[in-house]
Amino acid sequence: YQRALEAAGKRRLTTREELQLRGTYALDTGDYPIAEAAFSELRRLYPNEYGPPHYLAQAVAMQGRLDTAVELEREASAKSPDATQPIVALLGYYILLGRFEDAPGELRKLRELDSAALAAEREGAIDFLQGNVAGAIALFEGLRADSAALRRSHGASLLGALFAESGQYEQAITVYQAGLSGDLAAGMPEQAAQKYLALARLYSDREEPVPVRNYCLEAIRVLR
Repeated sequence: YQRALEAAGKRRLTTREELQLRGTYALDTGDYPIAEAAFSELRRLYPNEYGPPHYLAQAVAMQGRLDTAVELEREASAKSPDATQPIVALLGYYILLGRFEDAPGELRKLRELDSAALAAEREGAIDFLQGNVAGAIALFEGLRADSAALRRSHGASLLGALFAESGQYEQAITVYQAGLSGDLAAGMPEQAAQKYLALARLYSDREEPVPVRNYCLEAIRVLR
């Protein structure tokens, strides 16, 4: 944003650029009413684009208006049927609202768009919340076996979180450690740091301060 502002000092921003910058900055800094105003104006000025309602949905959702966010993401998806971002966001809101019955159609759209991994992540979460733990585990294990290192990493994080949420700490630790090894081998320090912190949280729950400290220090080290 600082670079963008510096560039703005050298030339006048277009209305579109100014509104996009203002809205995005407000989203990232938690000033959601300002973000809502900026993206509402973008939506008015560019009624055929999916971006403004998509980002506007985030702004209103962070103010607790999830039903409105759903309608905005539906609008965004209708304007750009091939865009996955509105579909993924829509599934997230369905999960938060407990509207699991509305999810299958959106999951099918993701798979038709060759985004099976994204569909598996959301379907696994829905399965877990509906008590189908075995189904969720199968989906997350599938992600762990994906051909892409980043998706394997994400699958390990999801499966570890599932075990941790279920109180199966040993299984969670095993999954996180295996995922951590893969992250380090693939040169993904940010993902490795996330797993170090996840392990620290698990040991904190078990009231074991030494591994908590060690894993936190490892998270710092790997990002240097």
